[in-house]
Amino acid sequence: GRTPQVQWEAPWNGGRGHYGRVFSAVVAGGGFKGGRVVGSSDARGESVKDRPIYPWDLIGSMYELLGIDPGAKLPHPEGKAITAIPSKEDGYETGGRLTEIL
Repeated sequence: GRTPQVQWEAPWNGGRGHYGRVFSAVVAGGGFKGGRVVGSSDARGESVKDRPIYPWDLIGSMYELLGIDPGAKLPHPEGKAITAIPSKEDGYETGGRLTEIL
């Protein structure tokens, strides 16, 4: 979301920044358990307090519910090892599957 602080200096001229590390999402249906909150932010909503979740964690959880192996190797014309979602082995941070709602 947007920060409450207004940035008056150029080039923003009265615009507001973003909280790039913290966001919310509603996930419903498709086999996900309802009525759960996963993770939390600090009191100001600026940083992750516990249970960081990355976009590929959510996508991997969706793949699992669809019966797709998130770690599956995908075909590549140059024979490169490409996986369905990034992993720690690829150098990406991950919070893991959303087991709380699977």
